[in-house]
Amino acid sequence: MNPSNQSELPSPLAERHRLYVLQASCLLDTPADAALDRVAQLAARLFKAPIALISLIDEKRQWFKARVGVEVTQTDRQDAFCAHTILRDDVLVVPDAMQDPRFSQNWLMLGELKIRFYAGMPLRTRSGVSLGSLCIVDTEPRYDFDESQQLLLGQLAEMAMDRIEALRSIAFVDPPTQLLNRARFSEDIRTFFDTRRHGHRSPSHAVLINVAPLGYLDQTSIAIGIVATDRLMAAISIRIERALFDIKPVYRVDYARFAVFVHEGESAAMRVIEAALRAFDAPLVVNLIPVDLSPTIGLVDLAAIEDHTDVLRALMSSSEVARRARVPFRKFSKRMFAAQERAFFILHTLPEALRDGHQLSLVYQPRIDLHTGCCVGAEALLRWSHPLLGDISPAEFIPLAEKTSLMSALTDWVMDNALKQLATWRKAGMLLRMSINVSVLNLEQRGFVIRYASLLQSHGIDPAHVELEVTEGALSHNTNSVTDSLRRVADMGSTIAIDDFGTGYSNLAKLQLYSASVLKIDQSLVRRVLVQQMRTLLEGIIAVAHKLGYRVVAEGVETQEIYEAMAGWQCDEAQGYLIARPMSTAMFEAWHSKASRDVI
Repeated sequence: MNPSNQSELPSPLAERHRLYVLQASCLLDTPADAALDRVAQLAARLFKAPIALISLIDEKRQWFKARVGVEVTQTDRQDAFCAHTILRDDVLVVPDAMQDPRFSQNWLMLGELKIRFYAGMPLRTRSGVSLGSLCIVDTEPRYDFDESQQLLLGQLAEMAMDRIEALRSIAFVDPPTQLLNRARFSEDIRTFFDTRRHGHRSPSHAVLINVAPLGYLDQTSIAIGIVATDRLMAAISIRIERALFDIKPVYRVDYARFAVFVHEGESAAMRVIEAALRAFDAPLVVNLIPVDLSPTIGLVDLAAIEDHTDVLRALMSSSEVARRARVPFRKFSKRMFAAQERAFFILHTLPEALRDGHQLSLVYQPRIDLHTGCCVGAEALLRWSHPLLGDISPAEFIPLAEKTSLMSALTDWVMDNALKQLATWRKAGMLLRMSINVSVLNLEQRGFVIRYASLLQSHGIDPAHVELEVTEGALSHNTNSVTDSLRRVADMGSTIAIDDFGTGYSNLAKLQLYSASVLKIDQSLVRRVLVQQMRTLLEGIIAVAHKLGYRVVAEGVETQEIYEAMAGWQCDEAQGYLIARPMSTAMFEAWHSKASRDVI
């Protein structure tokens, strides 16, 4: 060893590049890695050294990625023997630091560690950049560290570097943002839970920042282009990193979801949440277009999670609950898992319900003509009596089904059974029109109209005796395939009704695009008919709708006052609890028989 060769400092340009590579490696301040821990432990045993370290040399500190024999996790760079090692291509051996002018006054020798012997091998990337070193340390001088031992230390350093390269690889780094990715998040949380079981310090909380839902980003991509959307994602990640400048590392765990770990308790986690929310107070500008984003955030107390595989699920659940509640953040509670598990169980058992023949059923709510008081139709409404969960509301299971391919089978089941019942009633002289609810997802399917026509034919039903209802809100996201399906259904002779009118953003003229001829005014509006402003609004809607050729149905007619108001404004039809609640087939038939004799 020639100490004079080590007095040379790295050039500023080379050092800036080295620090850039180190930072981009996303290794600093990350959890312990079991493979690197084993390398350090093996080095300590092989060389009978009380201390073995895998040290990374940052700008002002050396940080220990793996350590044996010391409790501290970092020291000042100016005191680091390894800061000299990274300037070499081979092993740096210091037989006795007390006799070496570079280290004789070093704090690490004079202080608690009392380093006398040091041997370190630089850890170099495949491109030749030195990130740190693998070193062994003794408190006694050693003059017998020969070439064979130096070679062995070098081989161990190669093992450590292979693992470090793996940690730096594409498997753990998100290429567009250079942040750690979901795989690395999962690996780190597993390590945290392992260290927690052994009583070591680990993070107290995890925070997930959901910058925007995927559907919003898809629409943005269509509007501004894929390249501009990639720039948007890069700008989002920069905002997140700047806002959380003192939190390392930041993980990109999904398309627009970013996660961090917090060590200092819930108050520190709340500061992270506040900083992340403030980061998006101002819009991002991409291609001179301002883009407003409103993150929703999930907070998880890691002490409340038993299995490391549940952490990401808990984070996503809590952020999704926040999004649905339209609040900035939610803290995870185990009941969120219970809701997810119930949803999964419902979806898992729905196919059996479709095959069973006894769990699913239809009930029918009558619609009456307000001019004559006669029943002119019935709306078929789906019910599910689950053998284990009991009665499940369609408001719960239909939105779940709409997220899967089960929605098509569910709608087919409803259409088949409703048309079968309609055929039976019409043969018995009950000349009604059947209303059936369909999802926009059904209308987007290429084969929907063909299946509908086939069912009409198999049950011998005139298309004019059937009305298909689709909600106004769903049509706000319509596609050409939806309008085409509605047009083809209308051309067959069936009626198209816009359900829940008044809850979406459509205007009456626009509804002509959907081949609609019936408007069903939402019950939330109808029930407020006694409020003067609402009376004026409803009376105006009915009048304009009639001028445009629509029939108007009032939903939620529950009092005589509402009934009389609607009839007075020349509303065409009504349904609601005043007239009748949804009924089973037998009850509907009995009600219809009585109503035919005793018109309201």
